[in-house]
Amino acid sequence: TVPLDLPISSPYSREYDTSSFEDSNLESTTETILTGDVHTSSVPIISGIPSGYLASVKYKIKSLDLTFQILAPIAKTVRLNTSAFELELFPRCRFDIISENLGNFPVTWKSDGVFQDQGSVSILNSISALPNPVDINPYQNANLYNLILENFRQQDRILYQTGCNLF
Repeated sequence: TVPLDLPISSPYSREYDTSSFEDSNLESTTETILTGDVHTSSVPIISGIPSGYLASVKYKIKSLDLTFQILAPIAKTVRLNTSAFELELFPRCRFDIISENLGNFPVTWKSDGVFQDQGSVSILNSISALPNPVDINPYQNANLYNLILENFRQQDRILYQTGCNLF
């Protein structure tokens, strides 16, 4: 978050980013979703950040291709394919940044948040009414796709920052 009175040339008024990377921790999931399968992603080092504290992090996801085996209420294979989307994560504690140190922003993925209900809509019950396998993407089952993206965008539901002593 940048105060409006900062000049464009200020190091505090620009975005700092890292190169694109693949998250190998998400390549295979073998645990059941009810146990809250958890994977930690450690974004590559970010350099050039000025001293201060971290207000938020934008997490840009090019695509996700995930397959889930759902056993209840009815056994289904669910293939979730997303196009690019962006999330903004807000740390739950103060992240002090020292400009001499390079830092990264570990993110934890909690699989059990993907199919959480949105308002009065049960995503799992909606999936159980569809023929197997269930494809969810921008073109097939778009209503479920949009609900799942809302779960991703909700702070701490699927993605959340890990730890406080990172920089």
